Amino acid sequence: MKTNNIKRVVYGVVLTLICTILFVIASAAAIKAAKQETADSVAVCMQETEQNV
Repeated sequence: MKTNNIKRVVYGVVLTLICTILFVIASAAAIKAAKQETADSVAVCMQETEQNV
């Protein structure tokens, strides 16, 4: 009975860790993409401003 509880706890902890790692990776990727997009839009804005001047 006790071994089942321990297994269940370990399983839960492992699942939580995996989910957390995946979430962190997804967040990092999203932030990286957002930064890249922002850099691209800034570059486009700068080009348009230069052309208008």
